[in-house]
Formats: sequence, structure tokens, C-alpha cells
Amino acid sequence: MSRLAALVLILSTAAAAAPQTETPRGREEAPPTEVTRRAEAEAREVITSFDAARKDYLARLTALPPGPERDRFAVSGRPDPLGYAARAWAALRRAPATPSLLDETLWVYREGGSGPDAAAALERLAVGHAGDDGLAALFPLMHYRAEPRAAEICRALRRKSSSRRIRAEAIYALSRLEFGIDGDPARGEALLVELERDFAGVRRAGGTFGELAARELFALRHLAVGREAPDIRGRDVDDRPLTLSEHRGKVVLLSFWGDW
Repeated sequence: MSRLAALVLILSTAAAAAPQTETPRGREEAPPTEVTRRAEAEAREVITSFDAARKDYLARLTALPPGPERDRFAVSGRPDPLGYAARAWAALRRAPATPSLLDETLWVYREGGSGPDAAAALERLAVGHAGDDGLAALFPLMHYRAEPRAAEICRALRRKSSSRRIRAEAIYALSRLEFGIDGDPARGEALLVELERDFAGVRRAGGTFGELAARELFALRHLAVGREAPDIRGRDVDDRPLTLSEHRGKVVLLSFWGDW
């Protein structure tokens, strides 16, 4: 084999062995219509008004001295997010679901509490925005709010979303639900295995889903109560080499601490 052929073979092998990552792509968006532009502008105006009202509320609350007047204003002066969410949704629902309206629709769901506008926004997010990579922001919101429909929505997105990023997010969210009080840890582990196997290269904030699944599977299989602890190497308080395995069969207390 010539040197050139050998070099080509080595480079080809290295390229094949290198881990592949996938950069998420949102669905292509057609130019916004006048209806969409108007809905976005009206909803954005409501959101801006709410932000200004909340900023003013916090400034006035901070300026008041402790006492009954401050306590009353803390309740009566607070801007009502439900009212603002209703106004924003009234604008958004007149336009079709497009990527340009995703952030505003997420805002309505976040600020709309348990009201009908938040429920309607969630339905649109799950159906009309299923293929938008930006929908990834919905999953932590549902987790934070303990959304009753979270499992149902995640299962639907896992099956139907055209975005691999969103399908991966849905699988991970489902695994977290399975590790909850009413879940099945075995199903949760199976979902993480699926995530690591089928979506390893899909990028997310801070890395890839493969890296995320690998970390959680390692913790599940090696760091849970009753599991054999992985070997730990370091130095003891007298600066002598130390391994956890040399103390097998003994009760060992590990104290992890730091100093900043």
C-alpha cells in the first residue's frame, strides 16, 4: 500500500470513529402574514407592559418601610399575570401557530397559571409547534409547574414531532417522570438507554443527549443505594495514596467538601 493510500485510509477511519453531533434545525418558516405580524406585535406589547408594571411594583414595594402599608401593597399592588396572559392570548389566537409566535405562546403558558388561556396555549404549543426546536423551553416549564398533562404531551411529542431535538427532550422528560413518586424506575432506565442509543449526537444546552443519558445511567447503576460504589482514588489526610477498593468489606465514610 502506498503512503498516500495509507494516509487516506487512516483519515477515513478516524472520521468514521469520531463522534457525530447533530445541530438542531428549526422548521423553515414562511414569511409572516399581516395577521401574524399584528398578533406578534400586540402580544409583545402586552408582555412589555407586564414587565414594566412588575418592575414598578418591585421598586415601590422596596421603597416602602416594613409595616401594614407595605404588607397591603405587597398583595394589592401586584400586577395580575392572568389578566396580561388573557390579553396576550386574545391576540395570539387570531393567528396560526408559526415559529415567530413561539416565545409569546410560551409566555402565556408560563404566566397564565391554571387558567383557560394557559391551557389553550399549552395545546397550541404541543400541536402547532411540535416541530419547532425552540419548543425545548416548554419541558422545564412543565416540570416546574408539575403540569398534569406532561406525560400525555411528552408521549405525543415523542411519537409525532418532526424535530429530533424535541423527541429527545420528550424522552428525557418522560424518564424524569418515571423516577418520580408514581413512576416506574425500570421504564425510566429504559428511556435513558433509548436516549443514549438513538439520540446520542443530538445537541442540547451544555452538550449532547448522549452525554446526559450516560451520566444519568452511570449514577443510576453505580451511585444508587445498594449498588457497589465505583472505585475512588485520591490521597488521605496524611497525603498517602488512597483507593476505596482497598477498604472493601469495611464501613467507609466518604466526606466530600470544598473551600471557596
